[in-house]
Amino acid sequence: MVAQRLEVLNGLRFVAASHVVIFHHNGIIEWPNQFLASVFSSGYESVAFFFILSGFVLSHSYWPEPGTQVRSAFSTQKFLASRVARIFPAYFLALVISLPFYVNAFANQRISVPDFIGGLVLVPILLQAWYPPTALLWNIPAWSLSVELFLYCTFPLIVRSSSISAWPASRFVLVGFSLLLLKVGITNAIEYTANPQSEAWVALVLYFPPFHLPYFLIGIGLSRLIRVHGSSLTRALPSLLVSSILLVAVLFGTRNSLPAWAVSLPVLTVLFSTMIIGGASNYVRSGSLTSSSLLFLGDISYSMYILHWPLSLCLMSIARKFGIEISGNQYFFVYFTILLLVCSATFLIVERPARRKLLRILGYDRKASYA
Repeated sequence: MVAQRLEVLNGLRFVAASHVVIFHHNGIIEWPNQFLASVFSSGYESVAFFFILSGFVLSHSYWPEPGTQVRSAFSTQKFLASRVARIFPAYFLALVISLPFYVNAFANQRISVPDFIGGLVLVPILLQAWYPPTALLWNIPAWSLSVELFLYCTFPLIVRSSSISAWPASRFVLVGFSLLLLKVGITNAIEYTANPQSEAWVALVLYFPPFHLPYFLIGIGLSRLIRVHGSSLTRALPSLLVSSILLVAVLFGTRNSLPAWAVSLPVLTVLFSTMIIGGASNYVRSGSLTSSSLLFLGDISYSMYILHWPLSLCLMSIARKFGIEISGNQYFFVYFTILLLVCSATFLIVERPARRKLLRILGYDRKASYA
């Protein structure tokens, strides 16, 4: 595989990030029909797409070629340095922006003292998802970065394990899907009991990092599959991309009239997987998903994901302070436009320069990659 085959995935990353942003503002947007309202009320499921994509992209970018010595071809220190330099600049910028709102929530007794202190300790070091009461504190979308850090730390263990790294692609997918079914079974069992503590246990399943490892393993398996069998699959991949996108949209839009299993995480995981391997095709090189503008939007999608909540808090605060009243749709249009501008500036002025500087400090001075 070559890097160009990931161009479509870069565009899809922006689409998925936009879905999450709209999901967090779905309550103020007036949709013309129930179908669209339902599509954009399904933002949590899009996070699973990111975890599958993470496994795919990391395997594509860092997995040693067959026949090479893992110890010489893969450096755990270099890999982790690259990941830390990639996520932390924008992550800390988001925390700085949202800190006044976090303190204000505590001052107004919307956050308990133990949880507030827990957030101060765990959120900056990306450990908040390990303790569910702090998972959504300070910056709501940041919980998934806590999961990503766990996956980043897991990846070298997989690559450097002589037994696991030798697994065929099908075994990664099979193990990942089996663990996903186990997760769903645990969630259903917890919800079925409906006791007063069920909510806390459901939160554990929703946010606890190891419960998201199945998606990551599936992503690794998909990457291995494309690497080994890509040449024989390329004719089918573009049609998989289009059909899976359309089917996901239909399932989201009609979920209220469908049985629960039809929009369950296992079903969506299959569709997200076909979407990703479809987007990995080197035959999908033209069209909107590979335009230069959308590729840039894909580059800024991380900033967009991690900054969208703090920026929304800022804009709403400014609007209240100056007595500005605009409708939900008008507000979201203004907000989303500002978000794109801010994230573009963040990528160019903060993310990219800070990453290169961090890599130099850590002793890995190389051109930054945003795959």
